Amino acid sequence: MPTNEPLRRTMAYVQFLAQFEEIKILLAQGHSKKLVHELLTEEKLISMAYVTFCQILQKETKNASPAATKEQKPANTAQLSTPKSLPPSGPRIVNSAKEPFP
Repeated sequence: MPTNEPLRRTMAYVQFLAQFEEIKILLAQGHSKKLVHELLTEEKLISMAYVTFCQILQKETKNASPAATKEQKPANTAQLSTPKSLPPSGPRIVNSAKEPFP
């Protein structure tokens, strides 16, 4: 896959998604992002720049985190429906200086 001409961003994304499972496994084993990028580049599985790799990885991990939190919601939703007390509304005194304004 590697050539001397730069990849289109969409093609880099396609290469990344093709190797995403392996990337997750390597990162879970404790490898650094730089090492994962080097390994995949040496195996000619990806041909993108390291900066592009990091940008796509950050985007994918950010998109994956809301899905993980949805799965971890408690089954008992009765605990979530308890009303919380709201702070009193109205004017607040910011500076209560006892001296009059000059």
